[in-house]
Amino acid sequence: MVIRLKGQTKPKLQTVVGVIRACEIWLSYRPNTRGENWGTKTKKRLWLAVVEFPDTELEPLLLLTDWPVVDQESALRIFRMYRQRWSVEDSFKFIKEILGFRRHPDA
Repeated sequence: MVIRLKGQTKPKLQTVVGVIRACEIWLSYRPNTRGENWGTKTKKRLWLAVVEFPDTELEPLLLLTDWPVVDQESALRIFRMYRQRWSVEDSFKFIKEILGFRRHPDA
């Protein structure tokens, strides 16, 4: 991972130790919030994963997912999935900034 550890001046590609903790939570919501009849409450099981890198200045990452996070392998899978998604989002952001794509204010 490209990261800057405490005491380093610049980020670099290196092995880093991360700590992932997760817990199951339940979210209650009403699926039909438009109009007068909101419908009945629905419950959904989610997992909150907290990813920390102790030897860095980074704030903990909070990941909320509906993929089960029940063991070390599933926690690592979730972190990798979100990390890949962040890289895609960063690419889109970069492309928009370089090419000057802006959303029309009336859209």
